[in-house]
Amino acid sequence: MNALLLLKRLAGLLQFTVHVEFPDDLGGSHYGEGLTTVRSESAAEVILFDCGRWSRPTHLRFSGGYRWNFANAVDGFKIDHIRHGADNPVFLAALVPVNPFLYKNLESYHCEADSYDVEVRFMEEEVVMQWSIRGPRKNQNLCIRYR
Repeated sequence: MNALLLLKRLAGLLQFTVHVEFPDDLGGSHYGEGLTTVRSESAAEVILFDCGRWSRPTHLRFSGGYRWNFANAVDGFKIDHIRHGADNPVFLAALVPVNPFLYKNLESYHCEADSYDVEVRFMEEEVVMQWSIRGPRKNQNLCIRYR
């Protein structure tokens, strides 16, 4: 799938669900859902602002977002986290296609000693971002489903 088609798919997203699993069962699973606001920064960039509420185990609110950048990406794209605002993004991953609908990161992102790997699936009804986080501080899987 080319960058223009991927951007169009991202621009049409309205809501998301998130599921966090802790394989060692120290914290069980967490579920949340919310709304996504889409902002196009340029012809090659989309920002998804996520705002939601955990439904299990607590009812705390959360927010965050990702900038998806297709500039200078012949075959893939990069994802930045915008926890510090859209003007101060944190680079997370450069993704390349495994097939036209599945993209995986080239290299792991490291936060201190923890390693983050991501894959993104562009499906017919949704876009799925699956994170695997491993290290001494974190051992979890994070799945975000955008619709």
